[in-house]
Amino acid sequence: PAGRYHNFASLEARGTDQWTAPYGYVGWISGMAMAYKEYQERYGARREHMATYVTQMRENVQRIPEAYWHGRPLTFDDYMGARMISEPLCLFDNDIPVDGGGSFIVTTGARARDLPHTPVYVRSYARIRKFKPWPAVPGTLGALSEYEEGGRHLASRLWGESGWRPEDCDVVQLYDGFAMESWYWLEALGFCGRGEAWQFVQDGKIAPDGPFPLNSGGGNNGWGRLHGVPQVHECYLQLAGRAGDRQTPGAVRGVSTYGDPAHEVGTAFLYTNDPDAD
Repeated sequence: PAGRYHNFASLEARGTDQWTAPYGYVGWISGMAMAYKEYQERYGARREHMATYVTQMRENVQRIPEAYWHGRPLTFDDYMGARMISEPLCLFDNDIPVDGGGSFIVTTGARARDLPHTPVYVRSYARIRKFKPWPAVPGTLGALSEYEEGGRHLASRLWGESGWRPEDCDVVQLYDGFAMESWYWLEALGFCGRGEAWQFVQDGKIAPDGPFPLNSGGGNNGWGRLHGVPQVHECYLQLAGRAGDRQTPGAVRGVSTYGDPAHEVGTAFLYTNDPDAD
């Protein structure tokens, strides 16, 4: 698409926009930046910690020819030298707008058993419940506490209704339209403690051959702005045994998320290739 994403197109700033738009608060990225700044100040995360995540996603997607950033690796220095879009979010903390989409065939378990590929079953899902109007402050998309609170409620329902625990998931694909959203999801779903995601992703832990391969499909950071499609797509491929050279051996259960843990679009799905999984 044309490179005018999140520009303020109006000639006038009305209502609460008059207090925010003249200073650059015109879209999701500036609203997201406020909560992420709060995260950094509260928990000690710095840009170089996010560089680990973003460069790993770019590395992951080099094995996926269909993805936007395939063939264009990103170095630590590239990331640290990138221009700011809405501090502390730089250019590479945002997925690039693309024209694309995906489709999935959904049918009954009985019919799926006769198909040529291993079927993948949706075990459970949960969606964010709206607790109060947002944004709480004009120019923001809510305080950090709203992401933490919403995620906690979603996780309690997701795990409670399925009987699963975070450690049961072999495939973890978390939404990262804005890179730090994957950190919010890691903490909300219980893969690490609150304020610990920036440490959790370091030292090769989330690499495809690491102890916690995260977003093996490259996520939105690698594919571009395809919303929840890359995460669902990779869960299916991994659990159907069709992920090729990035296949996770023995994968049985997976989780994908879309959106973030604060707003109504935030959703998490659980999948399995075992129809009898409890």
